[in-house]
Order: sequence, then structure tokens, then C-alpha cells
Amino acid sequence: MARTMAGPYTVSDMLGKHGKFFNVVPSFGLQQGHAADGFIKYRRIDDHTASHNNLAANSKQKIVMAMVDYLAALIKAAARKTEFKLKVGTEDMKNAYRQIPLADSQVSISITAIYNPLTREPELYEIFG
Repeated sequence: MARTMAGPYTVSDMLGKHGKFFNVVPSFGLQQGHAADGFIKYRRIDDHTASHNNLAANSKQKIVMAMVDYLAALIKAAARKTEFKLKVGTEDMKNAYRQIPLADSQVSISITAIYNPLTREPELYEIFG
């Protein structure tokens, strides 16, 4: 099984491994509904926009999200013409986010930091995709 990250490392470890040019990508937790046991689910999101990594990337596939509202309104209007009750929901697609592997030479621009409340220090991790 391929690893998706390595660590934890200290800042000194990262300086020794990548030199003074490494980029820490901020991350945050995003609440995403509830799990089957009723507890709130969170997904960790790396903010590659804030670290400016996204400026170097380009995607050829685009999904116009404004169309989602239009489709929902169309389905709702069509459902009014039938005897069926419309029930709308969302589905958490576990693998919906695309994960693109980084070239070995680019791992240094995708270091993420996680605060460890026990040591009161950040732990740094290399993210491979």
C-alpha cells in the first residue's frame, strides 16, 4: 500500500531534509454531516490556496457549480407534476476528492503542520498527494 504522508518531523528535521525552502500548507477541519453512530464527522482539508501551491496547478476539468441550483429547481418543479413525494438529500462520497501524487522534487512544497496539544509544538508531515 502506498503511503500518503510521512512524519511527524520537527522544523529542524525539515530544514535538514529540504533546506530553508519548504512550504507549510495550512489545514482546517470541515464538518461534514453525521456518521452512522450519530457523531459529527469532520474531514481534514489542506488549504493549497492559502499556501499559493494552487497557483502552480491547472485543471482541464471544470464543473460549473452554479448549475446545481438550476438542476435542483428543475427536479423540484418536475416532481410537483407527479403523485410522488420528492425527497432530496446529500451523499458523502468518501473518495470524491481527487488526490494527485506529487513528484519527489515537489514534496517540499506540501508540508502540513498539525498542532500537538500534548507537546504544545507543531508536528510537520510530508504529504505525497
